[in-house]
Amino acid sequence: MPYQPTGRRAATAVTFAAAVSREAWDIASGILSRNRRAVDALAGELIRRRTQSALAHRQLATTQAQVAASPYQRRALSIAAELSQLVGWFCFNLGEYRNAQHYYDEARTLAHDAHNVELVTYVLCTMGHLATWQGKPRVGIDHAIAAQAWAGQTANPKAEAYAADIAARAFAADHEADRCRAVLDAEQTTLASLGRADPGLPLWYFYDESFYLGHQQ
Repeated sequence: MPYQPTGRRAATAVTFAAAVSREAWDIASGILSRNRRAVDALAGELIRRRTQSALAHRQLATTQAQVAASPYQRRALSIAAELSQLVGWFCFNLGEYRNAQHYYDEARTLAHDAHNVELVTYVLCTMGHLATWQGKPRVGIDHAIAAQAWAGQTANPKAEAYAADIAARAFAADHEADRCRAVLDAEQTTLASLGRADPGLPLWYFYDESFYLGHQQ
């Protein structure tokens, strides 16, 4: 069953949701940055606590998107999408794969609503990773190919290369060696342009040539 925000954090989110708050968005962005970099080192109870915090701020961002003036709606929706994806990643690390899928689906819809193509790409990559991890590589391929299609619209080589990486893992798990090799070659070619390109959204912080080489073993 999906988590629901509870306690003081949830009450605070609802209290301040009636007005668009730039400060609230900045706080939510900070939560995203800190938690993305820390999640792999956290254990069960700490992850659950951070899940509640992320959900409360996601509720705030979603509500603010409904009341914000048009120029600010997409930013609020993007923050809500990132927070949903982050909760999905928390669930993945807890082994709660059904909940992870729920929040990834939610994140994808919110990212589309925000017209945030780069974020759509990232969420689809995490969905592909989850499916392949669960032994469903053909579903993983489906998500990865969609991620590659959206990545091509971002002008961000990190997005393109990481989508290729997710596709390669899915093809390998499905024993499609030729297709795996082809996307790995595409990933390597794209990596060569990383130093000359805009780094894109902060969520790509983990991806570089060392990540690529570390997954070729």
